[in-house]
Amino acid sequence: MEYNFALQSSIPVLGFVRKDIGQIPTKFSENTLEGKEKLQAFRQKVMSKTCRLFDSASELGMAVMKSLTNEMRINPREGWVPAQQAKSTKDYEKEKELHDLVETISKENERLKRRIRDGTLKIAGLKTSDLAQGSDRHELKIGFNNRDKNYTIFSVSVSWDEIFQTIGPAMYGYIVRKVEQYGRDYNQYPFNNSLEHLIRSYVFEDAQNRKIDIKESDIDTIVIHLKQLGYIEYQENTHEDGKFSRDNSN
Repeated sequence: MEYNFALQSSIPVLGFVRKDIGQIPTKFSENTLEGKEKLQAFRQKVMSKTCRLFDSASELGMAVMKSLTNEMRINPREGWVPAQQAKSTKDYEKEKELHDLVETISKENERLKRRIRDGTLKIAGLKTSDLAQGSDRHELKIGFNNRDKNYTIFSVSVSWDEIFQTIGPAMYGYIVRKVEQYGRDYNQYPFNNSLEHLIRSYVFEDAQNRKIDIKESDIDTIVIHLKQLGYIEYQENTHEDGKFSRDNSN
């Protein structure tokens, strides 16, 4: 019988027993003496282990739901999958092949996007004198949680002199688009923190020392603009660890 098989196979068993078997209508119960004896023996066997008693169908439904929830949480088990639905070694190999292909394409896509964004040639015929620079103002979009813990969007206007004086030292020798901090990779330049400090001086009353988010495209615009001004020149390099750096002079 299934109950004995489950016990012998160490499969978790949940028991649910009617409190008063005498309340079961005769037509739904055992009619023969032999049947009643077997039912009583099985009832005692189930009750010899942890089980739940019930009086009605609604109580049984609630007991089953609670017991199954607790059992799945305390003793999770793998489900049963028919052999015809199970994956073969060939299926797993195909999945790995597709996964590797997607990863390769994603890396190439990211590399091409960087080429478009960062490797753009200077626009021919565009005079440096026509570009914003020096005391000209540049607007940055930022966001932070204010003192009421509400996320606030601000526009901050800073001069190009301030920008270059702030981020210039951090760019000396190289520009890294991905940096590592506390064992994790962050998709940002090393000068992000310096730029954040500059912006904080404009919104300190509202932002205090809370984290300030700077729109990523605004930071990319700054780098490309400084390149167009001739302040920086760089070439992308790929390292053995998969990270990228850009040699530059400023």
